[in-house]
Amino acid sequence: MYASAKSCASSLCRIRNRTQETDLSVPVRKGGWWYYSRMVEGQQYGIHCRVAADPAVTDPPSTVDGTAPPGEQILLDGNELARGHEFFALGTFDISPDGRWLAYSTDFAGDERFTLRIKDLDTGTVLPDEIPDTHYGSAWSLDASTLFYLTVDDAWRPYRVHRHVVGTPPGADAVVYQEDDERFWVGVELTRSERFIFIEAGSKTTSE
Repeated sequence: MYASAKSCASSLCRIRNRTQETDLSVPVRKGGWWYYSRMVEGQQYGIHCRVAADPAVTDPPSTVDGTAPPGEQILLDGNELARGHEFFALGTFDISPDGRWLAYSTDFAGDERFTLRIKDLDTGTVLPDEIPDTHYGSAWSLDASTLFYLTVDDAWRPYRVHRHVVGTPPGADAVVYQEDDERFWVGVELTRSERFIFIEAGSKTTSE
């Protein structure tokens, strides 16, 4: 048993030594910003960031040693969110089309029932619009005034799509679609053109 444990620890060390812990994801251009996440050696969770895009420069931001690129704005630091909690998972991470709002959800219990929040990226303020028991997935309206999100039933099945107007009490959110057939789950997403929102219902054998 000791030899096996020692061998396992040695293998993990070799893997860790070959893994670049401090790294930058491939940046994605959206509107006037480059969005990316980066990992820092010794930290467990990603740091989600953006930098303003220079119209005269086509190359995305980069870093040689893993340090923050010039002009970086940290949108969400998973390490800060996880501090003081035994468990942490990030669910939704959704930037509004105008780049002002960030919808994000967190799970501190491990039951995949996320609490959804909205952050004002202009001020760094998290709004009081706190919505519990949500699921992965969301979609912003084109004018960024409304967020569509999912909730689950007692069996953890995403079955409702809700509409939330930014700055209003979540208790006033309307249900825009409910799937009562327990064989189906629902999802919601924005099209690539950002002009339409898709609500999808699917099962193990079909989708629509």
